Amino acid sequence: MNTVLNGNTNEISPFDWEDIRCAIRTFTSIRKKNRIPTHTHEGRYGLLITLTVKKQIHVNWKKMKFRKVVMAAANRFDVFKDGEFIKTIVLVDSCHMGRNMQGVTDLLRDIGFEVKAAKDYYERDRSQGFIDDSCNYYDRKESLEIAKSSGQLFNPDFVLPRDRLDSSCIRHIPELLK
Repeated sequence: MNTVLNGNTNEISPFDWEDIRCAIRTFTSIRKKNRIPTHTHEGRYGLLITLTVKKQIHVNWKKMKFRKVVMAAANRFDVFKDGEFIKTIVLVDSCHMGRNMQGVTDLLRDIGFEVKAAKDYYERDRSQGFIDDSCNYYDRKESLEIAKSSGQLFNPDFVLPRDRLDSSCIRHIPELLK
């Protein structure tokens, strides 16, 4: 069956093309079993893809807009080998220096790397911050603004001095009382 793309294909990124191909494969597979006329597929990068069968498979898409939210605690580390800087990495966990982060830093040290808090953010909360839903890193102050402005649930009882977000703000959400 032929496929018709309805829309401006110049707007589609390589990542979105992969999502469109995946949606078409999924739709044709499902359609072999139960002959559904329409299928909606949510791409990994915000593309909402609708496939419809008439005489051909018609593919429509639109970009979805998401609110930026704080997802997890993150620490930035500079990694060195034999005293030479290799790269800066961001490790993510449910809290700053949680057991998953500690496991990775311990492993790096065990195999001969030196791991230090990243200098570029050290003055801002010892390189401790958060990532958003797109894995962008923010310091504690920026993260508090994101949490407040997005409307996401967070517990203000744990906000640190000078308006800085603590991981407890997004981990310890009280039950709503009736």
